[in-house]
Order: sequence, then C-alpha cells, then structure tokens
Amino acid sequence: MATDSFIYHEMMTHPALFTHAHPQKIALLGNPENGILEEVLKHSNLNEIWSVDTQLLQNTPSAQDRVNFHVNDPEKWIAEFQPNFFDIIIVNTPLADQAFLHNCFLALTAEGILVQQSNSPFESTVLRSEHEQFTAAGFADIHPLHFPQPSYPSGWRMAWLVTRRSVLRRASEKAIFNKPFKTRYYNFDVHKAALALPEFMREELIF
Repeated sequence: MATDSFIYHEMMTHPALFTHAHPQKIALLGNPENGILEEVLKHSNLNEIWSVDTQLLQNTPSAQDRVNFHVNDPEKWIAEFQPNFFDIIIVNTPLADQAFLHNCFLALTAEGILVQQSNSPFESTVLRSEHEQFTAAGFADIHPLHFPQPSYPSGWRMAWLVTRRSVLRRASEKAIFNKPFKTRYYNFDVHKAALALPEFMREELIF
C-alpha cells in the first residue's frame, strides 16, 4: 500500500459521511485493502456497514460486529439488493456501466449519497462521460471531489459525490471540528477545497 493511501481512503469516506444529515446504513463496494473500511468504522453513528468484495481479507479491522462481509461481485450483489436501503454507497472500483449506476440509485434512500471512484481531473473526456452516466441514471446533484495523491499517475485524483434526489447539502462544520477521531489529511477546509473547481476544470468540465 502506498504511503499516501490515507489521503484517498479519507477522501472517499469522510466528505460523504459528514455531508449526509443522519447516515445509518452504508455499503462499501470493492474493499481490496480495508483502508476505506477502517475510516468508515470511525463513525460510531453507523448502525449497519456492508463490505462487498470478491475476496475477504484476513487483516479485517476491529468492530466487525457492525460489518456485514460478503464475498461476491459488487455489481451482481447490488443488483439483487432491496431498494431504498442505504444512506451512502461507496464504490471503490472504476465506474462500471449504466445498469450498475441504476442499481445503486435504487438501493439508495431518497436522501442517499453515492461516492464513486474516478480518474485524474485532467481526463476531461472520461469525466464528462461519467457525468452523463450519472445524469442518465437519474441522480439529481453531481459534484467532482478532487484531492492530491502523489502515487497516482498524475499526482491528482478525483471521486464523485452524487445525490439521488436532493441538492448536496453543506458539510457540518461543527461535526467535523468535534469529530471524536483523528484524520491525517481530511478537515473542514480540505472538504471545502476539494469541492471547489480550479479554473481549468471549470473550462473543460462544462456539464
């Protein structure tokens, strides 16, 4: 695991969890290293955590009583899951296809948030295509979330924060400042900066 992986793990987790008003149930689709799961487990307010991957790692983190582990293909698993269940779905795999996004849309609650792994902010053609897929799947509010990751080929990484029905609400500044756990990269200012678009992204990612 790269020494800068904590940046990716934190940014795939905390922005969504501090944006949703009352997250209770969360699904992590794709968990090859457990890094994101370790960040998710820091949030004691979550009642149910579902971790789905094609294999179960031996070095699973503690507090497993809150985690439902499933050895399965995440795409097939979410397609068979009940609708309107999850507050947050984190997809730690490349964007699959339109059917997958539709199944994620159905599995989320009305106020649910999808976090989708993406590419470099410089890959504008790919990012525009991904945005079109979110729109076609019915998602209401779609935001790029960008952050540094020196080990990534361009040194800069992106994910998507996508809501099913409502406009993406402002993160709770008070909750972030008073969080009962430590982070190495994520804080309120980082959260705001990650949602702010640099000028080249404003020019190239005109959705």
